[in-house]
Amino acid sequence: MPANHPLPAETLLANLAWRYAVKAFDTTKKISEAQLQTLLNAANFAPSSYGLQPYKMFVVETPAVREKLRAAAWNQSQITDSSHLVVFALCEKLLGGGREGVCGLRCRRARHTP
Repeated sequence: MPANHPLPAETLLANLAWRYAVKAFDTTKKISEAQLQTLLNAANFAPSSYGLQPYKMFVVETPAVREKLRAAAWNQSQITDSSHLVVFALCEKLLGGGREGVCGLRCRRARHTP
């Protein structure tokens, strides 16, 4: 849909209504590498405050690591049963340091403040 034609409210709500939290995965099915890359690219383009994207994404493929993560995630089966596991890790360097950190610097630039 062209940007100059607003999306009708009922269409927007219908498109959002499909979302749900998956609680069980079919361990025999895997998404393709192309599908994974599309999802990772979409996540990279997702907006965050001031466009900082203060995280890094890691695709965890090692079963033993996924088992350890499952134990740390209240034993949620999705951690080990999903086709792929993407972990979002906070970049402390970006957010740390208060006014002197990278986040503070970027925020000051975006706000045009000293």
